Amino acid sequence: MPMRFPQMAFLFCLCGIFLGAAVQKPSTSSSKKRAAAGSQREQLVLATVGPEKITYGELERAYQKNINRQGTKLTEAPRDSVEAFLQLYINYRLKVLDALSRGLDKDSAVLADIRTNRRLLAETFFFDKVLTEPAVQELLRRRQWELKLAILLFSRDFAQDTLPAYQRAQRALALLKQGASFEELARDSSDDRETARNGGVLPYITGGMILRPLEDVAYRLRPGEIYPEPIRTQHGYFVLKLLDRQPRVAVWARHILLPIANGDTAAALAKADSLLTLLRNGADFAELARQHSRDNITAERGGAFGSWYSRSLGFENIPSRLLPEFEEALFSIRDGELTTAITAFGVHIIRRDSTKRYTAEDERETLRRLYRRLYYEEDRRRFLDSVRARLECRWNTPVYQALLSHLDTTKTTADTAWAAAIPAALREQPLYICAQLPGLTVGQLLDTLSTPAYRAYPLRASSLKQAAERATTPALIEYLTRDLERQYPEFAHLMQEFRDGLLLFRVEQLEVWNKLARFDTAAARAYYDSTKHRYFTEPVYDLSEIYLMSDSLARELRHQLDSGADFATLAEQYTQRPGYREKKGHWGKLTPKQSQLAALAEQQQAKKGDILGPLPYENGYVILRVNDYEPPRQKSFEEAIPDFAAAFQDQQQKLLTERWLQQLRQRFPVRINTAVLDRLFRSGKRH
Repeated sequence: MPMRFPQMAFLFCLCGIFLGAAVQKPSTSSSKKRAAAGSQREQLVLATVGPEKITYGELERAYQKNINRQGTKLTEAPRDSVEAFLQLYINYRLKVLDALSRGLDKDSAVLADIRTNRRLLAETFFFDKVLTEPAVQELLRRRQWELKLAILLFSRDFAQDTLPAYQRAQRALALLKQGASFEELARDSSDDRETARNGGVLPYITGGMILRPLEDVAYRLRPGEIYPEPIRTQHGYFVLKLLDRQPRVAVWARHILLPIANGDTAAALAKADSLLTLLRNGADFAELARQHSRDNITAERGGAFGSWYSRSLGFENIPSRLLPEFEEALFSIRDGELTTAITAFGVHIIRRDSTKRYTAEDERETLRRLYRRLYYEEDRRRFLDSVRARLECRWNTPVYQALLSHLDTTKTTADTAWAAAIPAALREQPLYICAQLPGLTVGQLLDTLSTPAYRAYPLRASSLKQAAERATTPALIEYLTRDLERQYPEFAHLMQEFRDGLLLFRVEQLEVWNKLARFDTAAARAYYDSTKHRYFTEPVYDLSEIYLMSDSLARELRHQLDSGADFATLAEQYTQRPGYREKKGHWGKLTPKQSQLAALAEQQQAKKGDILGPLPYENGYVILRVNDYEPPRQKSFEEAIPDFAAAFQDQQQKLLTERWLQQLRQRFPVRINTAVLDRLFRSGKRH
């Protein structure tokens, strides 16, 4: 019977249910061979465009940018699809070459956009490479395994130092080395009372579930091993023991729950034995579950829980876990086997149907989000601190003390003239100094603190240091990312794509969009003349209405109208639409697109003078009179412009683009290497 495991919020990260990962490394020799073959293929020239060569690798990267083609190799795609894409890519390169020939890449606005975008991309890319990707890879490696741990917690007193907690942890370790029972020590000494009652034992965990200092240690231990040092965390010191380490799998299981009536366990076990005998003789588990199980939810599904279950993360689609006794029995058998377990709910007959292992791709993105949420900011801060230390960044202590002496540290930047007492000479002094990097003067820090981002910022010593570090971080990141294009070809490709995309936008503005902005009346009229049979006005109905809730009254009024009664008079007396008795039911001119009443008239093919209904309408009934009717007519040129403007502009855009591309092909000859394509697609079919 599934149930929640007691929460240990201080220990477990509240990170939800995640799928696992098992990564198999290919052999080194086969990897090298595939890498060499892949490198040779990437360099194959598929086409030349003027002075440029379009290689297989370049085209494949562009092809895979489409979300529906991610990971698709060119040789796995239909040849006609690849050739069509190659033509589009050639057109793209022709336009970029035109932009380069005009010198647009040297335009100051283009260069400024590239610099701004590089700053944004470089920081994200760099920290992805040095922090996020390695951390996610380590989490994936850890998620191949499930660990069962036991802990002792010695809480720190936040009002005092951590020494007493550390000493208690050391004494516990000494006792364990002398042969003391971990379970008994947990019950007697651990400050985590929930796990203490269970001898310090936690449910199975996997990567990304517990405090990182504990997890880092746990994955280095062997089963039965106790880490020899206290492990420091924000909650205190832990003593950690690894009890078990198992490959991480998920199982699909079902059960039959037999209640223990009046405490008679023997009777429940006897019934379980009889059902087990039936099952082993070929009886259908699902049918027996529906007949005998007292777990009504799973009984309806033939005993199935309806979700994969792993020891570390519980059910994939159900926010609960199995009881430890049930879980232990389930994982002690193989697929297709049966066993029993006794829990507080009764006796369970358990069948393990099947087992699955996870792959890395099952949860790579999930773990990426987990890392960014839980660990990234701390890791980034520590990394930048280590770089500052390496670059010998330091405070100019005499200048720093002089600055503090001229500030009222009880005030904030919201106070009037908070920096007025600082001498001009002091403002020029270097406050923060780094080797190989621009430092920070007192004046630069004061300018930073005067910006809106630092409104009402405290002037305490610690706050000033934080502000100075924040102010110097952009220069530090610029230093770290200065060689990204050389270090990471994919970043160079990313920046190249941005630059080329910007150039494409600028040159298309000149050759297409600016020309389209000028409306060519003669061309538009010619387009209208060739397509005017498509543009007609809507039919227009001048309508009056009598709206009624009663069908019998509606029929009676229609009879009166047929007998010569005046429509306006009846509408003034009887219509039940608010505000329309005063109007004598008159709606005025309507089109079917504007009004459902006009749509009704159109459906009835009504003409001037017709009376329609009663017809069901808006939970009631309606009688309509067509006072006047204007049939559809062909629109004039001026009337039709809104109808054809988009299609006309699209046509003009295509004409301008095609003429432009024809000119570019004259300037930059294009040659497609058909022989290379033939060879590629022949080899692709063999694989």
